[in-house]
Amino acid sequence: MLPTSLLHFKSGHTNTHKGYATTIDPIEDLLRALSILLPGRVAEGDVCAQTVLTALNLVSLYNTHYLIRTADKTQDAPDSFAFNRYLRRRFQLSKPFQWASLSLSVISYTEVLLEMLLTRSQRSKQSRWRLVACVESIKLVLRLLLYYGARRRMVLHPTHFLRNVDAHSLAYDHDGEDRFELGHLDARLGLPSTANDTLSKPAFPTPRFGLAHVAELLWMARPLVYVLLLAKAHRATPSKLRRTDGDNDDDDDMDEKDEENHWQPWLVSLGMDVVASLLRQAQPMTPLEHEEAHRRNYLFLFYLLRGPVYSLWARPFLDWLADTTEHRPLISILTTAINDYRPFWEQCYFYTSGS
Repeated sequence: MLPTSLLHFKSGHTNTHKGYATTIDPIEDLLRALSILLPGRVAEGDVCAQTVLTALNLVSLYNTHYLIRTADKTQDAPDSFAFNRYLRRRFQLSKPFQWASLSLSVISYTEVLLEMLLTRSQRSKQSRWRLVACVESIKLVLRLLLYYGARRRMVLHPTHFLRNVDAHSLAYDHDGEDRFELGHLDARLGLPSTANDTLSKPAFPTPRFGLAHVAELLWMARPLVYVLLLAKAHRATPSKLRRTDGDNDDDDDMDEKDEENHWQPWLVSLGMDVVASLLRQAQPMTPLEHEEAHRRNYLFLFYLLRGPVYSLWARPFLDWLADTTEHRPLISILTTAINDYRPFWEQCYFYTSGS
């Protein structure tokens, strides 16, 4: 029988973990509510809301890893999520893989806020696009490190643990119950990335070969290629980025979508995504890889909010929809919410980058 002192020590250790764990949900719920309420209601509401959302994502990232580590120490039953087990295996095999993985998550959660702050602090559009190119370059390097560090296995999203631990009991969720929580969502797409039965199936990602290997490289390189082609288009046709009357005030009013109003980058980017999607099918995929492939296919929707397609069709349609439903009950609530969030994707590249 264990000494009483050891029993008390263990109990106190567990209570300490539970004491912090019980504050996780209230803190995240408060930040989540603020991020929803701020846009369109206060001055610089988009920046304030994005700051809160970034804080929420970073806090949620820390809390998820905290809960996973605590559950590993206190629970006898192993984690049932194949996704989390796969990440554990990679983290244990390679510390650089772990750091690259977490760095990619942090960058993905902070890139929008960095772009917003730089845009407001400097009028130079070249500075902003240099930041975008720099961030996309870093993300490409990190994804290549993850891809080759895992011996050419598909880079899954997100690149951190999924939260499947109850914050009150510190027990793993073994039932695969769906939870619609912001900490489980893609930062920009908003699709649930947790708790379905494919995440509990045992097959891990397998190395990609041949055309499937080319597909992964194309998909990883596509965002940087798009940004570089945009920069080339800006240098080739600088006059198209200015209003015809040459008014500096009008030039300042141009949003990010006007700067993306070039067909070549849009078409090349779309072509690379389509080719990557087709070549990906050249090799059989495990359930986790199928889930990632479906997520990447959803990212095609961002092409409607990017480049000349948005300027020519999507934005006029949203303007018409807002004007038509302005005084109609219920529907006007939805269109008002859309208008509140339009500055996010109209003024920020990363919101619709799909990277």
